[in-house]
Amino acid sequence: MENSFFNNSNIKERFMNFKNSLSISIQNIFYILKNRRNTIYPLRFSEKAITTIRTHLLDRFETAFQVKLERKHEHTKVQVGYDRKKGIKTIHTYPVELEIAKEDEICLEGSMIDWDSEKHEFKIYPDVDVEIEYNGILNHFEMQVNRNVFSNDKMRVYTKTTGFPSWFPVRENILEINKVKIKGRIWKLTLEDWCQPEEIMKIESSIANEVLDYFSDFPKRQS
Repeated sequence: MENSFFNNSNIKERFMNFKNSLSISIQNIFYILKNRRNTIYPLRFSEKAITTIRTHLLDRFETAFQVKLERKHEHTKVQVGYDRKKGIKTIHTYPVELEIAKEDEICLEGSMIDWDSEKHEFKIYPDVDVEIEYNGILNHFEMQVNRNVFSNDKMRVYTKTTGFPSWFPVRENILEINKVKIKGRIWKLTLEDWCQPEEIMKIESSIANEVLDYFSDFPKRQS
Protein backbone atom coordinates (compact mmCIF):
# COMPACT_ATOMS: atom_id res chain seq x y z
CA MET A 1 0.00 0.00 0.00
CA GLU A 2 1.35 3.44 -0.93
CA ASN A 3 2.01 5.92 1.81
CA SER A 4 -0.91 8.37 1.99
CA PHE A 5 1.58 11.22 2.56
CA PHE A 6 2.71 11.03 -1.07
CA ASN A 7 -0.77 10.55 -2.44
CA ASN A 8 -1.43 14.23 -1.97
CA SER A 9 0.23 15.95 -4.95
CA ASN A 10 0.39 19.34 -3.21
CA ILE A 11 2.21 17.92 -0.21
CA LYS A 12 4.55 15.99 -2.48
CA GLU A 13 5.31 19.13 -4.47
CA ARG A 14 6.02 21.08 -1.29
CA PHE A 15 8.31 18.31 -0.09
CA MET A 16 10.29 18.38 -3.34
CA ASN A 17 10.57 22.17 -3.20
CA PHE A 18 11.82 21.94 0.39
CA LYS A 19 14.32 19.25 -0.59
CA ASN A 20 15.64 21.35 -3.49
CA SER A 21 15.92 24.46 -1.37
CA LEU A 22 17.75 22.48 1.34
CA SER A 23 20.19 21.20 -1.27
CA ILE A 24 20.82 24.75 -2.53
CA SER A 25 21.28 26.00 1.03
CA ILE A 26 23.87 23.31 1.77
CA GLN A 27 25.70 24.17 -1.44
CA ASN A 28 25.68 27.84 -0.46
CA ILE A 29 27.10 26.97 2.96
CA PHE A 30 29.92 24.98 1.35
CA TYR A 31 30.57 27.90 -1.02
CA ILE A 32 30.72 30.37 1.88
CA LEU A 33 33.04 28.11 3.88
CA LYS A 34 35.26 27.63 0.84
CA ASN A 35 35.49 31.39 0.34
CA ARG A 36 36.29 31.88 4.02
CA ARG A 37 39.12 29.37 3.77
CA ASN A 38 40.47 31.25 0.78
CA THR A 39 40.62 34.50 2.76
CA ILE A 40 42.80 33.03 5.52
CA TYR A 41 46.38 34.17 5.00
CA PRO A 42 48.99 32.16 6.96
CA LEU A 43 51.54 34.79 5.92
CA ARG A 44 49.91 38.10 6.81
CA PHE A 45 50.42 41.51 5.20
CA SER A 46 49.63 44.87 6.78
CA GLU A 47 47.49 47.32 4.81
CA LYS A 48 50.58 49.49 4.24
CA ALA A 49 52.48 46.53 2.83
CA ILE A 50 49.57 45.53 0.57
CA THR A 51 49.22 49.08 -0.81
CA THR A 52 52.99 49.43 -1.34
CA ILE A 53 53.32 46.10 -3.14
CA ARG A 54 50.23 46.59 -5.31
CA THR A 55 51.35 50.09 -6.31
CA HIS A 56 54.81 48.87 -7.24
CA LEU A 57 53.44 45.97 -9.32
CA LEU A 58 50.70 48.01 -11.01
CA ASP A 59 52.44 48.34 -14.39
CA ARG A 60 55.06 45.64 -13.89
CA PHE A 61 53.28 42.60 -15.27
CA GLU A 62 56.40 40.43 -15.37
CA THR A 63 57.36 41.16 -11.76
CA ALA A 64 56.21 39.61 -8.48
CA PHE A 65 56.82 40.23 -4.79
CA GLN A 66 59.08 37.45 -3.57
CA VAL A 67 60.00 36.12 -0.14
CA LYS A 68 62.90 33.74 0.35
CA LEU A 69 64.45 32.10 3.40
CA GLU A 70 68.20 31.84 3.55
CA ARG A 71 69.25 29.04 5.89
CA LYS A 72 72.82 29.08 7.15
CA HIS A 73 73.62 26.59 9.87
CA GLU A 74 71.33 27.31 12.83
CA HIS A 75 70.29 30.77 11.61
CA THR A 76 67.56 31.76 9.19
CA LYS A 77 67.33 35.06 7.32
CA VAL A 78 64.48 36.36 5.21
CA GLN A 79 64.99 38.14 1.92
CA VAL A 80 62.09 40.11 0.46
CA GLY A 81 61.80 42.19 -2.68
CA TYR A 82 60.67 42.32 -6.29
CA ASP A 83 61.97 40.10 -9.05
CA ARG A 84 60.95 38.59 -12.37
CA LYS A 85 58.19 36.01 -12.02
CA LYS A 86 59.39 32.44 -11.67
CA GLY A 87 55.97 30.80 -11.84
CA ILE A 88 56.10 29.57 -8.24
CA LYS A 89 52.67 28.54 -6.95
CA THR A 90 51.91 29.21 -3.29
CA ILE A 91 49.95 26.86 -1.04
CA HIS A 92 47.52 29.63 -0.09
CA THR A 93 46.06 32.66 -1.85
CA TYR A 94 47.28 36.07 -0.70
CA PRO A 95 46.06 39.66 -1.15
CA VAL A 96 49.20 40.43 -3.17
CA GLU A 97 50.94 38.59 -5.97
CA LEU A 98 53.46 36.57 -4.00
CA GLU A 99 56.05 34.00 -4.96
CA ILE A 100 57.55 31.90 -2.18
CA ALA A 101 58.82 28.33 -2.02
CA LYS A 102 56.48 25.82 -0.38
CA GLU A 103 58.86 24.98 2.48
CA ASP A 104 59.47 28.69 3.16
CA GLU A 105 55.74 29.42 3.17
CA ILE A 106 55.25 26.69 5.76
CA CYS A 107 58.14 27.90 7.92
CA LEU A 108 56.94 31.54 7.88
CA GLU A 109 53.30 30.73 8.60
CA GLY A 110 51.91 33.20 11.12
CA SER A 111 54.39 35.99 10.38
CA MET A 112 53.40 39.55 9.54
CA ILE A 113 55.00 41.60 6.75
CA ASP A 114 54.78 45.37 7.24
CA TRP A 115 56.07 48.41 5.36
CA ASP A 116 58.05 51.15 7.10
CA SER A 117 57.42 54.24 4.97
CA GLU A 118 59.98 56.36 6.86
CA LYS A 119 62.88 53.93 6.41
CA HIS A 120 61.53 52.70 3.09
CA GLU A 121 61.87 49.02 3.97
CA PHE A 122 59.82 45.96 4.76
CA LYS A 123 59.70 44.58 8.27
CA ILE A 124 58.83 41.03 9.24
CA TYR A 125 57.33 40.19 12.62
CA PRO A 126 57.69 36.43 13.19
CA ASP A 127 55.28 36.16 16.15
CA VAL A 128 56.89 32.90 17.30
CA ASP A 129 55.65 31.06 20.38
CA VAL A 130 57.56 28.24 22.11
CA GLU A 131 56.28 26.10 24.97
CA ILE A 132 58.75 23.68 26.54
CA GLU A 133 58.40 21.25 29.44
CA TYR A 134 60.75 18.69 30.96
CA ASN A 135 59.54 15.11 31.47
CA GLY A 136 61.44 13.72 34.45
CA ILE A 137 60.36 10.14 33.81
CA LEU A 138 61.45 9.98 30.17
CA ASN A 139 64.31 12.45 30.65
CA HIS A 140 63.36 14.55 27.65
CA PHE A 141 62.08 18.00 26.81
CA GLU A 142 58.79 18.22 24.94
CA MET A 143 58.48 21.43 23.00
CA GLN A 144 55.61 22.86 20.98
CA VAL A 145 56.33 25.59 18.44
CA ASN A 146 53.73 27.48 16.41
CA ARG A 147 55.86 26.88 13.31
CA ASN A 148 56.47 23.94 11.00
CA VAL A 149 59.89 23.00 9.71
CA PHE A 150 58.60 20.41 7.26
CA SER A 151 55.69 20.26 4.81
CA ASN A 152 54.10 17.20 6.47
CA ASP A 153 53.75 15.60 9.90
CA LYS A 154 56.02 12.65 9.16
CA MET A 155 58.18 11.80 12.16
CA ARG A 156 61.83 12.84 11.83
CA VAL A 157 64.39 11.27 14.16
CA TYR A 158 67.97 12.48 14.65
CA THR A 159 70.53 10.99 17.04
CA LYS A 160 73.96 11.89 18.30
CA THR A 161 75.29 8.74 16.64
CA THR A 162 73.96 9.56 13.16
CA GLY A 163 74.50 13.29 13.60
CA PHE A 164 72.16 16.27 13.77
CA PRO A 165 71.29 18.23 10.60
CA SER A 166 73.19 21.43 9.82
CA TRP A 167 70.05 23.56 10.29
CA PHE A 168 69.35 22.18 13.79
CA PRO A 169 69.14 25.30 16.00
CA VAL A 170 70.18 23.83 19.37
CA ARG A 171 73.95 24.24 19.59
CA GLU A 172 74.85 25.48 23.05
CA ASN A 173 73.67 22.25 24.70
CA ILE A 174 74.17 19.91 21.76
CA LEU A 175 76.44 17.63 23.82
CA GLU A 176 73.68 17.03 26.36
CA ILE A 177 71.20 15.84 23.70
CA ASN A 178 71.13 12.19 22.62
CA LYS A 179 68.05 12.06 20.38
CA VAL A 180 65.60 14.45 18.73
CA LYS A 181 62.15 13.61 17.38
CA ILE A 182 60.17 16.16 15.37
CA LYS A 183 56.59 15.52 14.32
CA GLY A 184 54.73 18.53 12.99
CA ARG A 185 55.05 21.24 15.61
CA ILE A 186 56.05 18.91 18.44
CA TRP A 187 59.73 18.44 19.26
CA LYS A 188 61.06 15.88 21.76
CA LEU A 189 64.68 16.20 22.83
CA THR A 190 66.05 13.31 24.91
CA LEU A 191 69.04 14.06 27.11
CA GLU A 192 72.22 11.98 27.15
CA ASP A 193 72.40 11.79 30.96
CA TRP A 194 70.26 12.66 33.93
CA CYS A 195 70.93 16.16 35.22
CA GLN A 196 70.41 18.09 38.41
CA PRO A 197 67.24 20.24 38.60
CA GLU A 198 69.19 23.50 38.32
CA GLU A 199 70.95 22.21 35.20
CA ILE A 200 67.62 21.15 33.69
CA MET A 201 66.28 24.69 34.06
CA LYS A 202 69.36 26.18 32.36
CA ILE A 203 69.17 23.70 29.47
CA GLU A 204 65.43 24.27 29.09
CA SER A 205 65.88 28.04 28.87
CA SER A 206 68.79 27.72 26.45
CA ILE A 207 66.92 25.38 24.09
CA ALA A 208 63.83 27.60 24.05
CA ASN A 209 65.90 30.71 23.29
CA GLU A 210 67.82 29.05 20.46
CA VAL A 211 64.64 27.78 18.82
CA LEU A 212 63.06 31.22 19.17
CA ASP A 213 66.14 32.76 17.55
CA TYR A 214 65.98 30.24 14.73
CA PHE A 215 62.44 31.23 13.77
CA SER A 216 62.77 34.91 14.71
CA ASP A 217 66.10 35.99 13.23
CA PHE A 218 64.49 37.94 10.41
CA PRO A 219 66.49 41.11 9.71
CA LYS A 220 65.04 44.10 7.93
CA ARG A 221 65.69 44.04 4.20
CA GLN A 222 65.64 46.79 1.61
CA SER A 223 63.03 46.30 -1.11
